Amino acid sequence: MEKFTEFSDRIDSFEKTFDLGQEDFRPNPSVLAKVDENNRFKPFYGDTTVFVLSEEEQAYFKTFTDMLYQEVPECFSERIDSKTFHMTLHDLSNSPVLADVQHQMSINEGKLRNLMKEQILPCSRIAMTVNAVFNLNHTALVVGLKATGSNYSKLMQMYEMLNEIQPLPYPFTPHITLAYYNRNGFSAESGRRLTEIVNTLNQKRYWFPLDTQQLFYQHFENMAGYQNIFCLDMNREQREKNYHDIVLSMMKEAGWSETRKIDISEQLAYLKKEQYAVSDSQMAFLENFNGLQIPIHVKRYGDMLENIRYVTCDCEEWLIPKKWLSLFNYQNYAESPLVPFGFIEGEDTVLMIDEQLRIYGVWEYGISLMGDSIFDVLLKFYADEPII
Repeated sequence: MEKFTEFSDRIDSFEKTFDLGQEDFRPNPSVLAKVDENNRFKPFYGDTTVFVLSEEEQAYFKTFTDMLYQEVPECFSERIDSKTFHMTLHDLSNSPVLADVQHQMSINEGKLRNLMKEQILPCSRIAMTVNAVFNLNHTALVVGLKATGSNYSKLMQMYEMLNEIQPLPYPFTPHITLAYYNRNGFSAESGRRLTEIVNTLNQKRYWFPLDTQQLFYQHFENMAGYQNIFCLDMNREQREKNYHDIVLSMMKEAGWSETRKIDISEQLAYLKKEQYAVSDSQMAFLENFNGLQIPIHVKRYGDMLENIRYVTCDCEEWLIPKKWLSLFNYQNYAESPLVPFGFIEGEDTVLMIDEQLRIYGVWEYGISLMGDSIFDVLLKFYADEPII
């Protein structure tokens, strides 16, 4: 497996510079196997494993293709429906002739079903960052993606698992295909205008989570026709139960119990002085959690060192400065008034709860919903999954 620095250096070497040259553009001959004389997708069969993007991400990357097909439609073949946007985790087999690949597809599906019945995926979500829009081997315009830290380790753990089914002779380059090129190519002038658009798109910064509930084994009949066969996250319930039990144990070791109830009269007086209105549900939460410091031993992946994140529940020690809230009017973001209850040690993030006990992270220039409950947030900490 590539180390992260090797992976990052490799993809940056060809993703960070967009250069189509000064001459008329001619696509890779492999495009001819997928696109006909009218730039419509030809039959092209096979199977693969992909993360299907959420509707939010589909809509975001559709804005890219809207711009491309509005400004330089002559550069591309048939438009791909944004509902099929995905990040391929591991290709399996493909051929322009179904009969040539059908038997291998059947073998792949059987092996994969058996493998995923035995394996528990390492996580539920992986944070991905847009690296650059780039030219993929003169075949297609794609969005290159990058995972860092433990997200990279988890992603590669999944990739290596699937590599047992069908080893690939080339390294993993995570990406989302936006559009295949016009099979006839395009003029140097169109190429210059396309370069300007790509440079504009590459000014954007964006990250998003991939969810293993959207990790599918798929069949395809052309580059726009994909069919979900089954979800690879077959043992999600068992993984989440394992994590649940571990986090619950950590909470109990820190002194928490369902019946814990302490006197918070001083804290309530302090909150009142700071003009925070505390509901009955928020008061019960503070009685149950105030004064606890919960160490969450973050799950290890590959050669990542173990990390401990402390969640300290003390609404006095780190009362959120009112000046922060006045900067962005948090009431427009949260559905009910928020009350501070603690902080994440080592980070400038104050933790707040609404009346439904959802957890928000607030820092000097922003606010984010971190989880539907304190337990949800602690689970994400343990699994080292994206939160804010």
